[in-house]
Amino acid sequence: ACAPLATGTPRSGSADATRAPEQEQTAGAGIALPDLAGMPVEQAGSLLRGLGLSCTIMRHTDWNAPAGQVISSDPRGGAEPVAPGSSVLLLVSTGKPGGT
Repeated sequence: ACAPLATGTPRSGSADATRAPEQEQTAGAGIALPDLAGMPVEQAGSLLRGLGLSCTIMRHTDWNAPAGQVISSDPRGGAEPVAPGSSVLLLVSTGKPGGT
């Protein structure tokens, strides 16, 4: 299963800046990340583990996506290849506010 991201963890552009050198080193030798948006979180986690990647879940209230559905990932599917063993952040819907 994917590890939950602690609530209140800051997300900033610095994460992208620290990832750029890693992408340059692994370009052409990494794992192509599929588009995970729209998948149930369990399916996305299983797919990532099957590719030799780990994942972290960040929950987000979303009016359009049902609870448990992946809204997006970081890095995004179809972006630069990722190094084996890398962690992928999954933004997962908690559904509409108030659970209705």
